[in-house]
Amino acid sequence: NVPVLVTLQLGSQVDKRSMKRPAMNDLADEWCFVADSIVSIYRDDYYDSWISDRPNIAEISILKNRNRP
Repeated sequence: NVPVLVTLQLGSQVDKRSMKRPAMNDLADEWCFVADSIVSIYRDDYYDSWISDRPNIAEISILKNRNRP
């Protein structure tokens, strides 16, 4: 029972769509299927810095949580 933290890079399909928030289908890796929890971080000003009304604010989303509290 040792926690393991793995970071993954999103695929290029995120840049091609209008909604830039990460989703489970953006992670094309086998870790998605064996992971107990998957968390994503999204910053609106990374993509639209000139129109963002929330500069330097990150959103943390839980995409998967197998062991729900």
